[in-house]
Amino acid sequence: MSDIYFSNFQLEEDTQYFLYIGELKNYGLNTYLKKALSHIFSRKFDFISIVPDIFEQYDYENLIVINPQFTHFRVPIEKGRDIVESMNGNISGDAIPRYIATAGGKTPLHRSNVSGS
Repeated sequence: MSDIYFSNFQLEEDTQYFLYIGELKNYGLNTYLKKALSHIFSRKFDFISIVPDIFEQYDYENLIVINPQFTHFRVPIEKGRDIVESMNGNISGDAIPRYIATAGGKTPLHRSNVSGS
């Protein structure tokens, strides 16, 4: 059994790519960002999405669906928080991802509100 449940992405020459990791319901935001980046930089941009959503059919381009039966894509909360915090200083402003727990609502996880810190 593979780590990848579904994949249809193809890389094109002379195209700049950005990576989206999240849920398929936000796919449309990437289309907007792709158009905005292309307009700002006068180059072709596209994105590759890595999502956990399982459907019978996928009508989206450049998509990788991870197999939900594999749990090695998950890391302990403290490790995930450390990965995101390590991006500070290397990535600017809004490009820095926020680490959020979705159990019981969307709660940002910072060093101050994760036990064991």
